[in-house]
Amino acid sequence: MRTESEALLKSPTALNRIKSALPNGDGAEKFLMLARLEISRNDHFRICKGETVLGCLIKAASLGLYVNTGDAYLVPYKDTCQLQIGYQGMLKLLYRCGMKFIKVNVVYSSDVFEFVDGSESMIKHIRAFGNRGEFMCAYCIAKFKEEQIIEIMDKSEIDFIMKKSKGIQRPDSPWNTFYDEMAKKTVIRRILKKMPQEKLDINAICALRDDDYFNREDCECEIDDNCIDVQKDDSKSEQIAEII
Repeated sequence: MRTESEALLKSPTALNRIKSALPNGDGAEKFLMLARLEISRNDHFRICKGETVLGCLIKAASLGLYVNTGDAYLVPYKDTCQLQIGYQGMLKLLYRCGMKFIKVNVVYSSDVFEFVDGSESMIKHIRAFGNRGEFMCAYCIAKFKEEQIIEIMDKSEIDFIMKKSKGIQRPDSPWNTFYDEMAKKTVIRRILKKMPQEKLDINAICALRDDDYFNREDCECEIDDNCIDVQKDDSKSEQIAEII
């Protein structure tokens, strides 16, 4: 038996709205196919309201991000769906903002890793093969015009943020299934705060900060076995307004 979300995503209404939202209007069928595949794998979507799922997909389509590809993820909270941007989606948005170069990676204990700080900071990272040992840190190197920014976060810093994440108790949380990817996303978000945001594309930055609201390091939420309730929408609006 199809869920409300699956039925809605197979309707002509969904196809037309996704076509209108995609930047070039093409690929709506593939976009919806990937979305249906994602929700079919997660039983939590059975109680999600279909319009909240479609709303998230329209938002992803307007940003040119595909779900179920690493660009973005549909995440159910009780009967509501939220869109979370993956680290690959963050990279796409940042390049559209005028980023010249961005490199993000994770380091394990068997890798060779050196960081030289100073007026010309640099990172040397040689990846080990086979058993790479234990997770050590994540790093990001970003170049915006003539400025270079480097950020490194060790496991304790990343885990501190992970523990603040909503839904971490659930086995299907991205932190439990894609830890490396979430570590990369975390260090990208940290470096984003150091960038000259007044020169960046406001639509892309609003999308990143909107995603950040649902994963805030200081999020004060009530936790139960199934979800975390976010704060009121006016708080969210204040978060976005801070960058305008």
